[in-house]
Amino acid sequence: MAKDRENHPIRAGDELHFEKLLFASLSAHRNSQFDLAETGYREILSRFPGHAGANDLFGTLLHQTGRPREAEMHLERALSLDPGLASASNSLGAVRFQQNRKADAVRAFAQANMSNPANVDAWLNRSRLAEQMGDLDQAFSTAYEAVQRFPDLAAVYARAGAALLSRREPDQAIGYLEKAIERAPLEIEPYLHLSLARKQAGDAGRSQAILRSAILLAPDAVVLYPHLRDGEGQSDCPIDLAGWASRAICLSPRSAGLWALLAAAFEARKDDKRTASAARRSMLLEPDAHAAHHCLALALFRMDEFSAAARASRLALLLFPDISELRFVAAACAFISGDTAAGWRLYEDRVGSRLDTRRVGLPELWDGQSDPGHLLVAAEQGVGDEYIFLSRLSWLRDRVSEITVECDRRNRRLFERSFPDFRFIDRQISATEREAPVFDYRAACRELDFDRAILSASLLPLSKLNPQEVGPRAFLLPEANEIQRWRTYFSELTDLSLVGICWRGGTSSTARDRFYCDAEAMLAVLGPRQALFVNLVYNSLPGELEAAGAKLGCIVHDPVGIDQKDELDRLAALLAVLDVVVAVDTAVCTLSAAVGTPTLRLGRSLMFQSDHHDAVLGASLPMCSRAEPFDLPTCLSRAAARLSDILSSEQ
Repeated sequence: MAKDRENHPIRAGDELHFEKLLFASLSAHRNSQFDLAETGYREILSRFPGHAGANDLFGTLLHQTGRPREAEMHLERALSLDPGLASASNSLGAVRFQQNRKADAVRAFAQANMSNPANVDAWLNRSRLAEQMGDLDQAFSTAYEAVQRFPDLAAVYARAGAALLSRREPDQAIGYLEKAIERAPLEIEPYLHLSLARKQAGDAGRSQAILRSAILLAPDAVVLYPHLRDGEGQSDCPIDLAGWASRAICLSPRSAGLWALLAAAFEARKDDKRTASAARRSMLLEPDAHAAHHCLALALFRMDEFSAAARASRLALLLFPDISELRFVAAACAFISGDTAAGWRLYEDRVGSRLDTRRVGLPELWDGQSDPGHLLVAAEQGVGDEYIFLSRLSWLRDRVSEITVECDRRNRRLFERSFPDFRFIDRQISATEREAPVFDYRAACRELDFDRAILSASLLPLSKLNPQEVGPRAFLLPEANEIQRWRTYFSELTDLSLVGICWRGGTSSTARDRFYCDAEAMLAVLGPRQALFVNLVYNSLPGELEAAGAKLGCIVHDPVGIDQKDELDRLAALLAVLDVVVAVDTAVCTLSAAVGTPTLRLGRSLMFQSDHHDAVLGASLPMCSRAEPFDLPTCLSRAAARLSDILSSEQ
């Protein structure tokens, strides 16, 4: 930080030499020539150790070059010599804040203002520190006082605007930030805060326009780019983030941060080859680039380069053990390589990653050993994952005295019928339009008095899932009368074998779509044959089934009278009467296997546990080996051959 310094001329016989040396060192300091400045300061202090100004300047330099203990010693010496030296108090506050001595830092900044109210840096530092300590009112009031004292300085308006932004008062923040830009149109930070204020106020279009203006002023300001919105999937003011980052790299090709940003932009699009290329460029420039390591491991995993992904994720976790998502990549790679024990160790670190939503009031986690008393089995991820994770629910029967299981409301009746001795509750999840979903267990804990909790996926390793063994053929029991209704329904349509087909899931994304196809592509490989194909895609496109069936000579039926998205108990009964299901990786695929219907899974085994059979759900038949690169046409061809065998054996 630049500071106003009081003059402390040296009074000695050789004062002219040392006075010139002081000013030369100060000039070098201001120009970031720290080595030159340090040499000068040390020479002065060796001759005049009681010079307050030199101690102040040298202490500040030591702070700026990462030597807080030495810095504190010289700054305290400066203040002992001249207690009113405001610049030293301000620097001492910065040193103590760096040491996380926030209360001491507050006192030092306040002393700087008392000693010299014209020291603007102290006002700004006091406001920033109050904001970081969560005292948002103090942060703004201090910045506001600075605005009154220094009405011509852009920095004080920018600070007041940032404080108001933290208080979620965007309309008031906008005025201060616009004044900051008027006074210093080339400073970038006010543009960023103004963009965030506009976004917070609901004006996303204007927010993006401000960011673009700032990038034109400072194309190598990396801090701006992450706030741009990519054009893919966005309706409000779409932006080609990768394009912007690429242009910035042309101007600053040696910026590791810009290459990492480009990797993140490609990662958002799941453009894996270019993600990996940009990430590697970033890591060449800065070997410990956080985002680059993250993006590289994810891209390699999606490209089925599992050995490389394992190395990348392990290296990244050594540098950044807090990136929980990388533990999932490392776990999956361990499963694929056959190291099940290491895979489960890594997988159990999923809490806090993208695999786990934030949780409030969750009871202490159970270690799986002694009786936990009343145990809550907490839900994870989507409805399809519940069929995977709760396939080992019966393992708890002889180990836990009281069990409550959290599940999606659409699955509750099905689970209650299948496990009548367990209690089930709906997911304790809440969400707002602007915030991510949160599991909140506080009300359920007050009502049901849980002693411990377990995340549902932890049942798999605790129950000693054996990759060499075939999983349970069925563990869910659809409603008997509903099964009979579906048998009657289909018998009135045909006496052919019933083949359920599911070629995509309910949501589409770049990452998911490579595992999906369309109805025509699936039927072109599977049919025509002597069977009635039953549509299991709840959001099939208008005319999609008819066109595919007519073109390929297949009979494709779309069941009527059922909402396949919300009526999951009835869907389970429908799936139970089918002879076989061919499905991509969706909830339909796991539900079908959970009720015992032979399910040709167009992908790898569940949880990457096994080859040629499924160790989680035995009725799931994987069409791709764990370490084999995924190729949907290959999986479809294998499914077609397996389908012929299954239908022939039933005739």
